[in-house]
Parts: sequence; structure tokens; C-alpha cells
Amino acid sequence: MRFPELYDRVETDFDVYEIIRNISVPLEEIILFCRINGAHCHELFSETVTDEGICFTINGFSHYNMFQDGVLHNEYNYLNEPKNVTGWTMEGGYSNPKKKLESHPIRVLGSGFGAGLSMDLLTPQEDVEQHCRAQQGFKVIIHPSSEYPQVTKSFSLVTYSRDVTIAVRPVIMRTSPELHSYDPRRRHCYFNHERQLKFFRIYSQSNCELECVTNYTLKSCGCVKFSMPRSPGTRVCQTSEIACVLMAENRMLRQSAKRRLKKLVTYGSACDCIPGCSSIHYDTEITQSQCDFRKTLELRIAPVNPNIAENVKQYQISKLAIYFREVQYITSKRSELFGMIDFISNCGGLLGLCLGVSLFSVVELLYYCLVRPLPLIRKAIRNKQTVTIVAETVGNRF
Repeated sequence: MRFPELYDRVETDFDVYEIIRNISVPLEEIILFCRINGAHCHELFSETVTDEGICFTINGFSHYNMFQDGVLHNEYNYLNEPKNVTGWTMEGGYSNPKKKLESHPIRVLGSGFGAGLSMDLLTPQEDVEQHCRAQQGFKVIIHPSSEYPQVTKSFSLVTYSRDVTIAVRPVIMRTSPELHSYDPRRRHCYFNHERQLKFFRIYSQSNCELECVTNYTLKSCGCVKFSMPRSPGTRVCQTSEIACVLMAENRMLRQSAKRRLKKLVTYGSACDCIPGCSSIHYDTEITQSQCDFRKTLELRIAPVNPNIAENVKQYQISKLAIYFREVQYITSKRSELFGMIDFISNCGGLLGLCLGVSLFSVVELLYYCLVRPLPLIRKAIRNKQTVTIVAETVGNRF
């Protein structure tokens, strides 16, 4: 019997979240070494429930800052980050200059390898499972703190026995305040107050798409995946309903693609997920090399501890470094190409360039067209002569 036919018949009453927690690997068994801004960073990681299980997030939002109040179930938290956001917004960045280093999300002290995040990742050999997936290693997602991570959407793979370096360049988009009066369909973006999501506090295209997939899955299957945000009365899909969830996601992608091709996007609809007016995404440049860390540890530590060789053979080791490539970056900004004042000034400039027209010439033209004719008209009326017609009889003339 094929696996899809098998899980179509499987129904369980087990708590999915508890099962995922029980099979997940603890953080202390994964990260052997961690350093950011020259300091240890193990305590900065927190658990996050994703579509591929429990992942570990650094510098993310707390459950309170990510989600709206009173709309989610209380069975478990999707995010276990204990720190709330202080002194930072998507639109304004870090607002308090006196406490920029103590703010959350934290910020790096500079660019380059030394100021970035460095980690040694450890995997017990017994935890390497190749039956479900041939890809082996760690999936890394670099995303804005205000966006909920989606592992299946975009990731970088850190395989075993590899030294992977990721150089990051942020791409920042801002929008001029003068565009608030424009309709979203003209500026092609939403300000955070213009589009209120049901589950998320901060609007972004990624959060909107996740919420839209959640709503479509609930409508199609009557349940949602364990990693999707859900209301107290919403049920988590069982194993027998996995096929329905996958088909719902695929149908939604097809329908969205057809609407874009036919240009049938309607602003204000339930799945109108255009970009946010203030957004950040990260371009990455990845380099990697093959390194035998087990051999290196054997050579360095074996003379002191002869048993290290046997202990190291039980693990797969990877090395990861993430850093900003440059100190400063140029942001992009949406703004008016031509406002009313710009239009008038450009018209005046073109007239002055092509016709020799100046402001004084315009005043003279108005004078001779409007002001000068008025006294002439009054004078003509004053000197108007009255003509009297006298009737004569024919007999008087002879």
C-alpha cells in the first residue's frame, strides 16, 4: 500500500503539538557554539512553531507583538520569544537614539565577519533520518522580525561537514508620507493602518499570504495545519486530511496565478496581498567549503583527551556564519513623481524655455487681455450717440 493511501485512513486523537515537541531536538543539543557581537548568544534563541516542526529563532518577535489579541487559541504559543519589541517600528526603525543597543530586536555593532553571528551546529548521528527526505542539514531563514517564518517558502540549506558563510544585504523600501492620500491601487502598497489582518498585528505581504492560505484551507478542508494561526474553535487537521491541505494550497496558488495573468486583482478583497509600504527583505550571497571538523577536533583535542575520537564519530558538525556585507545601505523610497506644484513649475519652465515666457510676460498678457479693454469699453459707452428717426409725409415735400 502506498503511503498516501495509508495516511488517508489514519485518524488519531493525539495532540499534534505535544508529538512535535517530543520528537524535536533540544537547542542545547544542536548549537555547540554561538557568538554575536562578540558575546555568547545561546540565551537569545527561542522556539517557533513552523510548518516543518519546532525551529529556533534569534531576534524575533514575541507572541504578543506578532499576533492580535483575543483571536488565537490558547493551547500553545507559536512564538516563545520572551522579550517584547522596544524602540523599533517597521516604518521608523529604531526611534530612541539613547537606547539603540538595548532595543529589541537587537542590532549588530557593525559589518563584516567579526560583528556577525557565528555558530557551530551539532547533529547526533542517530538523529540523521534519510527515509522521509534526502536533503540533510539545517534550514536557515533570514526574514524581518515582524514576519512569521515559513520554512517551505524560502530557505538556505546548511549541509553536514560544511562551512557556510552568508553575507547579507538588506533591501529597504520606504514610502513618502505625502502618498497617504493616494488610493492603494495607485501606489501599489498598503500602509499598516490601511489593511488590518485578522491574526497579525503588522501587515506584510508574507503575513497576508499566510493568513489567506489559512482561510482557504479552513474553507476547503474544515481544518488547518498545526502551524497555521487559528481561532479557538478551529480544528487542527489530522493525518488523514493531509492530502486535502496540500490540494487546497495548490488550488489557491493556481487561482492566484490565473488572476494575476488576467489582471483580475481587486483591491480590498480577502486575498489582496500587495506589498507593505514599509518593507525589508534580505539579499544573500552564500559561500561554502567542505571541512572535516571531526578530523580537526581529533587533531586538536585527541592529545589531551584520547577518547575524543570515538565521541566525535557520533556527531555530524556544520559551521554557519551570517554577517552584513556593508556598513551603510541606500534605501528605496516611493514618492510622487509629479505633484500639483511640480506640474505648475514644470509648465512654467517649459514655457520659459521654448517661448521666452516669464512671470512678467504673463502679467503683461493678463493686463492687455483683461484690464486694458475695460476703460475702452466704458469710454465707448459714454460717447454713444442717440439716433432719432423722424417720419415724414410725402405731401410735405412738394
